[in-house]
Amino acid sequence: MDVHIPQSDNDSAARRHSSFKGPGVSYVGDKTMFGVRPWPVPTSQTLRKKYEDLEEMETVPIQRSENLCSVGNVLWVVLFGWWVALAFIITGTLLMLTWVAREYGRVCFRFAIYLFWPFGKCVIQLAQDSEILLSEHNSLIPASEWKNKSVAGKIGFLLYVLISSVALFPVLLIGVMINWFFVVSIPMAKVLWTIFELLVTQPTNITVLPDYNQAARHTVLLCNWRAFNVLYFEYEVKGVNIVFLNLIPVVLARALMIVIHMFHEFHFLDTIPQFFIDLLCSIPITFYIGTSIASIAAQTNYTIGAILNASFGSITELLLFTFAIRKGALNDLILYSLTGSLLCDMLLLPGLSMIIGGFKYHEQKFNPTAASVSSLLLFVAVIGAFTPTIWYYVFGATSTDCTSCIFEYPNDTYNGSRMVCFDCSFGRLGIDSDPAAKSLKNLMYLATAVLPCTYLIGMFFTFKTHKHIFDDEGEEEGSAEWTIPFSIFVMLISITCFGLLAEDVVTLLESVLKDLGLTQAFLGITLIALTPAATEIANAIKFALLNQISLSVSIGSASSIQVALIQMPALIILSIIFSGDGAGEFHLIFPLMSVFSVILAVLTFNYISSEGHSNYFVGSVLVVMYILFIASFYFTPAPDPFPSFLENRTTNFPINPPPPPPPHW
Repeated sequence: MDVHIPQSDNDSAARRHSSFKGPGVSYVGDKTMFGVRPWPVPTSQTLRKKYEDLEEMETVPIQRSENLCSVGNVLWVVLFGWWVALAFIITGTLLMLTWVAREYGRVCFRFAIYLFWPFGKCVIQLAQDSEILLSEHNSLIPASEWKNKSVAGKIGFLLYVLISSVALFPVLLIGVMINWFFVVSIPMAKVLWTIFELLVTQPTNITVLPDYNQAARHTVLLCNWRAFNVLYFEYEVKGVNIVFLNLIPVVLARALMIVIHMFHEFHFLDTIPQFFIDLLCSIPITFYIGTSIASIAAQTNYTIGAILNASFGSITELLLFTFAIRKGALNDLILYSLTGSLLCDMLLLPGLSMIIGGFKYHEQKFNPTAASVSSLLLFVAVIGAFTPTIWYYVFGATSTDCTSCIFEYPNDTYNGSRMVCFDCSFGRLGIDSDPAAKSLKNLMYLATAVLPCTYLIGMFFTFKTHKHIFDDEGEEEGSAEWTIPFSIFVMLISITCFGLLAEDVVTLLESVLKDLGLTQAFLGITLIALTPAATEIANAIKFALLNQISLSVSIGSASSIQVALIQMPALIILSIIFSGDGAGEFHLIFPLMSVFSVILAVLTFNYISSEGHSNYFVGSVLVVMYILFIASFYFTPAPDPFPSFLENRTTNFPINPPPPPPPHW
């Protein structure tokens, strides 16, 4: 119902390999195996399937009973139609003034009327000439537009090409890019591109008819009935969703701006817009890295996939945290970002998936045995990551800071004398000042060594001794669309671009926190944690809509395990490398609120995983828990990573001083 463009046999064959993807497709990496983060990778077989609704819309005329004056069609006129038509009118006027190119001027006037309101009208071919058929093999100046023309006709054509190249063709190409970028208007991007091709190859051999039935007696080149279509959000090219594909120029442009800024102190934008553009650009980058890893795993085996996931699955977060460690004074941001990642993976991600999947399928089931393996390891991972924190709050030293202290001597004697202190606050000593600092650091280093070993044990359990537990989770189908060399190339380019973005984000953080009035706690637990997880949330929801809720749950558990078993130990190692003598190292001492919220999230997630089924009610509970925890961090009074129940409280109380020396008479 959108665009009807007749296809040659070669075009039809190409369309059979189109990347429209509908319900029921299979994915590479469909198993809930430990260490392998499920990722939708359309295979060559699924890419040959047509998205039936869109195919029908592009080949079947609209019913006459449907109103062409829809909201989308009116928006086309308001947003695009008038200025595109104006460009044709200006070009046509200039061509008419040359007189020798008046034939092409009439064509421009005709298409100005058409593009102002193209709906229900058809572009047809006037002559059946094999030299002028619309195809990719046409030359810039076709023979039909040059042969058998007089000298005046040839001059008119050259003037048409010259004037249109300045006043018309750039407008059409800009319209194509804008409409393609916003996805829903892809039908009109196709219309503008087809008109551009026709005006280049056969401008005098086409015309417009207002009725499809009348045009059906001719060779129909283009028909359009609807300006916008939300189903184009399902459109994919080479396994890449059109939204992420359209963001490639944005990512590359932002990376180029950062490189230019390195050599020239010139700011293209203010601080806050730069910061949010950086976060936006990081979303498609995480998608490209995840797709590259999954494509390589699909063409090798799950063991290599697990190794790649462990090595590069968290590369974006590690790059960002590495620059934060190097900058210093951002420990709070890192700690709360890790907390936010865990809460998102265990509460928000599965919760949204269960809500959306539950509305469509009422109840969804998954393999509780396979899920219990990751759940148990997740519990061990969190306990191991939080052990240094619990040790610190039990054995760490406290400090007392008072505004003033005086001695009181009752009855003018030293008997019963005491010290009275005013406006005292209680807190904990920093790790570097704590007498037990050496023991605490040794415990952190031990956890850094043990946690990755736990990850390896989980991989050995999954791929060697108990592989049969996971064998019923799906089968591979076809081969990955991305080749291994192409996947490696995309991954390297993506990592490079994100490295530039991460350094820029860390540089801008101090100004952003000041301008927005936010604490490191809230910014870390929300924006910094959620941005890299955006693609994972989208993939989890996509799996839930395909009734594969087990994969949605697996994404959350696999990501949480990587945070606790891979990211945290890696950050300790990186901090030791960058700090040299150990001063200012990153530490695994979390706020008590983080410990409380994450442990409750783990217990809840493990309980739900053991049930083996889900619905929208269960998902709603998880999302509500997530909202409550995030709200508690928003109201955190200070970003201090070492809060205590007595901190910042003031009181007046007596302190007995040591007995004074005896007086000398």
